[in-house]
Amino acid sequence: MDTDEERLKEAPGFDTDNWPNMADPTWEKKVHSYYGTQPITTF
Repeated sequence: MDTDEERLKEAPGFDTDNWPNMADPTWEKKVHSYYGTQPITTF
């Protein structure tokens, strides 16, 4: 991954005992927005 350590420290995260619903589009958009990426579609 081409990013620095500080950016990873500030990245959106979650409690390992309370995983997010990774199918939730709001959660997905937040993560992609932070990293400036697009979701992978394989349809």
